[in-house]
Amino acid sequence: MDYYFLFITILDFIILLIMCVVVVLSETQQKKQKKGFLASFILIMVISFIELFTVLIDRTPTQYRLLNIICNFFGFALTPMVPLLISFTLDIKRKMNKIVVVAGAYLIFLAIVTPFGGVFHVDSSNTYSRGPLFIIYIVMYLIAIIYLLWVSRQMAERYQNRSRFLLYPIVVFVIFGTTVQIIWPQIHVTWFCITIMSVLYYIYCNEMWQQVDGLTGLLSQKSYFNRVNTLNKESVLLVFDVDEFKSINDNYGHPTGDQCLICIADCIKKAYGKSGYCYRIGGDEFCVLLYDAKNSNSCYSEFISQMDRMRDTLEILPYVSVGMAEFMPGDDILTVKEKSDQNMYIYKRQHKAERNR
Repeated sequence: MDYYFLFITILDFIILLIMCVVVVLSETQQKKQKKGFLASFILIMVISFIELFTVLIDRTPTQYRLLNIICNFFGFALTPMVPLLISFTLDIKRKMNKIVVVAGAYLIFLAIVTPFGGVFHVDSSNTYSRGPLFIIYIVMYLIAIIYLLWVSRQMAERYQNRSRFLLYPIVVFVIFGTTVQIIWPQIHVTWFCITIMSVLYYIYCNEMWQQVDGLTGLLSQKSYFNRVNTLNKESVLLVFDVDEFKSINDNYGHPTGDQCLICIADCIKKAYGKSGYCYRIGGDEFCVLLYDAKNSNSCYSEFISQMDRMRDTLEILPYVSVGMAEFMPGDDILTVKEKSDQNMYIYKRQHKAERNR
């Protein structure tokens, strides 16, 4: 018996069981996010058990040969599904039809070539070896890892996450562990590395989701307060206030009001997202911390254009008043916020007067 591999597998199980409990007890994640990570952790446990079982029955009496083939088939079939499953969990809105087709084609290919020893081979003496098409499995696994990285990067950009560079060392860690096992199969470190990767992904995503406002997808008020306490290069604060928002809620209902907030937040992010950080800091109050004042005019023009386009589909979308103030030497955030609010109220009065003419 390979006691080293047995110990590694037991350690994997303990870590993953603990993570399953953490996911179940979490009160900060959406239902789909919890289901996705829970399914990922369970799938890793299943595959780890399958791999352990194949090691235990390899080179045993020949009556176990069929069982050895079946277990290896499911191991090779399910392994690329782990990063894809995590991708489904992260990528809430994207259609996954093409990825499902690719995964299905890989499963069909594996089912066809297994009887001929394509990806792997179990000979008449019940001894496992890699097949001539083993590289296809490696390519599929790498595609799944790269797709997970791509989805994670897009999600991090959508949520304005400043720690997205951490995604790369996590992926490199998994690829390194996989490479080690390809070169030295007896080490059996792949699933331990994948377990660590899944835990790190969970921690990373959970931290990111906690910084995001649940309704609008902008950064939250808590994230805003944490950010302004460590300001370094941002030089401009913009505040946005929705005009007569109470009348929207009173006349059309809160669900319609929420839809208006979502649309406004989307316009703010499209206009300012590449030039600063966008926050929802109150019920109908938003703000942006810009890197540089020189982008403020172009971003504002884009914001107005986005709002006008949005009104083509949502006619009741209210107008938004904007105020801006630059950080001057010696200014703290309260001083700059007060200046921005004052400029925003001047803007509100001027544009209200223009609309009433």
